[in-house]
Amino acid sequence: MSSISKPNHPATDAGAMAASNGTRETKRSHKAKVDPGEKELLQRPGLVSAVVESLEHDGLAVICSEVGLGRHSLAKLVCQAFDEKGIPAKWLRLNVKSDAVAIRRVRQAVSSCVEEDVASLGDPLALLVIDGVGLHSEETTIKFGKAITGALFAGIRVIVILMPEHEYLIDEFPRCKVFGARDLVLKKREVRTWCGRKRGTSVDYIVECTHGIASLVSLMCASSTRSAVGPGSAVWTERVTQLYESALRNTLIDEELTLRCAMAAFGSGSVDDLQAIGVRASSDLLLDTRSCCPLFGIEPEKGLFECVPIDGDALREILGQTPAVREGNKSLNNEGSLLCRVARRLASKGNFARAGALLWANPLERSAVSCVSNYPLELIDAGHLPLVTHAALHVDGAELPHVRRMLRLLGVTLSANEGETMLAGHASSHVNRVSLQIELLEAICGLKKNRSLEEVATELAALRPRVMGCKGILTQKLYQHYRALALWFEGSSLEAFRELMLARELRGQDEGDPSLFSAVLQFDFEALRRVIGDPISLGETELLKKALRTLEASTAPALRGDAVALMELAGIVSGEKRDLEALPRAMVRWQEADLSRLLAWACVMLSFSDSLGGQARRAYVRAAGALDCCERLEERDVRGLAQLARWVSIQGLGESLDRENLELEEAVEGCSPDVRALLRAYAAAAEGSEEAVGCAVREMRAATPRMGVAAMAGLATRSGPSGKALRSMLPLTWRGKDVASSRPALGRQARTKAKADAAATPILRISIFGGITVSLGDECIPEASWRRRQAKVLLAMLALTPGHLMQRHEIIAALWPDVDLARGREYLYTVLSSLRSSIGQTPVSNQYVLGEMGQIRLDPALVSCDVDEFESMVRRISSRDASDDEVVSLCVALEGLYSGGSFVPATDALGCFRRRHDELAQRYRDAMLAGAEAASRLRDARQAAWFTQVAKAVA
Repeated sequence: MSSISKPNHPATDAGAMAASNGTRETKRSHKAKVDPGEKELLQRPGLVSAVVESLEHDGLAVICSEVGLGRHSLAKLVCQAFDEKGIPAKWLRLNVKSDAVAIRRVRQAVSSCVEEDVASLGDPLALLVIDGVGLHSEETTIKFGKAITGALFAGIRVIVILMPEHEYLIDEFPRCKVFGARDLVLKKREVRTWCGRKRGTSVDYIVECTHGIASLVSLMCASSTRSAVGPGSAVWTERVTQLYESALRNTLIDEELTLRCAMAAFGSGSVDDLQAIGVRASSDLLLDTRSCCPLFGIEPEKGLFECVPIDGDALREILGQTPAVREGNKSLNNEGSLLCRVARRLASKGNFARAGALLWANPLERSAVSCVSNYPLELIDAGHLPLVTHAALHVDGAELPHVRRMLRLLGVTLSANEGETMLAGHASSHVNRVSLQIELLEAICGLKKNRSLEEVATELAALRPRVMGCKGILTQKLYQHYRALALWFEGSSLEAFRELMLARELRGQDEGDPSLFSAVLQFDFEALRRVIGDPISLGETELLKKALRTLEASTAPALRGDAVALMELAGIVSGEKRDLEALPRAMVRWQEADLSRLLAWACVMLSFSDSLGGQARRAYVRAAGALDCCERLEERDVRGLAQLARWVSIQGLGESLDRENLELEEAVEGCSPDVRALLRAYAAAAEGSEEAVGCAVREMRAATPRMGVAAMAGLATRSGPSGKALRSMLPLTWRGKDVASSRPALGRQARTKAKADAAATPILRISIFGGITVSLGDECIPEASWRRRQAKVLLAMLALTPGHLMQRHEIIAALWPDVDLARGREYLYTVLSSLRSSIGQTPVSNQYVLGEMGQIRLDPALVSCDVDEFESMVRRISSRDASDDEVVSLCVALEGLYSGGSFVPATDALGCFRRRHDELAQRYRDAMLAGAEAASRLRDARQAAWFTQVAKAVA
């Protein structure tokens, strides 16, 4: 007989591997215990009854599936069902290489069952389970089929357990029912039956992660928390690794093995992704893989797949052992190895976290180096700084000069001698994006050193159109970080806070795809929040925790150190309890890198902090160091504040301030009006002249302080005799407040109650476009509830303001421009009370409208505004990151939202409502024109004409 070209491969699951040590036939009745978790999940009456019925009808049943789907557990449960009927069950494992030995053992097992016949007439003699079948020749296969037939004639029920690669043996068996992988997979209703709602994880999450694979379902149901046994845990990785090793076994044909390796590398994707990297994915191949291996979650009808998640390191190790990856497809070697091709495809789709994990398999391969060259900062942002550094150190210096330049700007020390040629030999399609990112990094570095703030402001205005036109969101994160730092040093912290509040989506952290620069932005936001004294919300607390985990897990110490140090400096200004562990190390690094501006601000703030702590001598040294750092800075505000810190430290030493120590004229020369007013007031208080103090206080009232300067004023006036005397006379807009004392710490029960109250509070929805409409929950607030017209105007003003936060004096100037500040405060108090009464806010309820530190703001956790939705849609349209179809659909939705423009009251003395209306109208026109261009590219002339007509009709 001719030999069969089917390879022999012994079963690799737990039962077969245990029996490979000894291949003798098991003659005792099968009483093996089933794993408790698998027993609970696999004891499905329907499936067990189907196998038993098949055995009673045909005498033979075949269980053919991959490892890990519970085939052995199912056979054990069937054996238990026969044991309960008094029919003995025996287990025969054929993990042998000799076909003759396999046939002889089958015949011996049949003879043994006949000799031990104790059954009554007409009942089955026994149940024989044959496992680990793998035959080499067609002649032996026929003999095996005849042996099975003889067992059936003798009255023996037979279960044969096969791997899918040995499915060809079924052709030689008598008629029987085959139970495949799709029969063994747990359906959603079955998972719900066994899991119920008692578990900490939802049924949908279990099914999504496990695809119904019994061993994984039992694993996830063993604990009440996701982190214990969910994706990413050590137990999960170990179990899923075994499944992948079985699914990617070397006995598969090359085409099927390559397909499985590609899907495992992608994790999730479509047939288009597979075809894009040169992997054949025919419908027949997908259907066969789906029927026998649910691990990949294939949906042939949609052309999609979603693999069971696994840790990147484990996946790389598994794929590296398979021939399809290790040796590569010879016809595609010119395009790089399989993993590098997958990584390039993932990078083009924006999945840099997984792309970097795959590139580590062959980091110095030419295609891998090309991917690193095209997306260096994106890979660093996804946590793959070691990969980029490895490529920069080990690749020829002429190939990656821009990558080395980028690493130096991020504070990474490279021992190699880097060239300075910018983007030499770089792919032209990525030049603009990478060069813009390097330009932003250089600008950030220059800002931290001694670059003029006027130049920075000019550059920010010039960079904004280029950033908005650049594809990819990472460049926007860099720009926001640059702008936040510039406004921080300029003292306009409130403006930066508003911008970062609007850029909430840029600060968000995805658990599966963390972003380093999103974490940096969140720390910028937290630092600015502390400076202006804004209360923190539960949502921002969660974002900060995620950002902290991302920074701690990163390998970018410079970025992490700078972010934490700036937040510590903000803690000094705000008066919060602070831990200064990271600041000294950061200052040493700043001094080595010659970052003069960072050093100057750090020394100024630390000098104030030391003065408050009673360490006047050290405060004086800090102030002197700040003045030395300011010598190279062009702006005078930092020098003026450093001089103020020096005055405070001198008084802390017990010395008096005279004309020689003050050097007032030199200190105030060139300073901004608010800094100059602060210096004159402190100097007047130090001299003790009541007339001079009165003049200085009047000058302070005339100068509206920036929030950063106001915070520094509050810090300077909390220590020293002159500061304490001046503090009682500070105008309202200059007074600071200790955030720590204003927000007492909550206990666990109080925090739980606060979360429960927030969850039960209805959302306040404010619609500004087409007239102002306010609804609480599902009910619209009627007009009769608005007893004061100004209350509704105030709510509209807060909703239209970026960040929904305004200073009290700004509101008073806009609503009552002709009254003084004292009378305006009374009017504002009355209107606020009326507003809160209209929306149903009580003193003990959750606050929709918050008032603290001289600010009025809307709580983002409890208030939603259609302006925010408008801003989000316009940013998405203008980012050029959306497809044409998405742009058209967004423009259609935007047209329905705009409804004639934003609310403008009849009385708008300062024109703030009209300016905001015009700004939103301009952004609406630009979005409609972008929609017209997208519709034209889609050859939808009617829609393009309509968008153009709408844009022209905007008033």
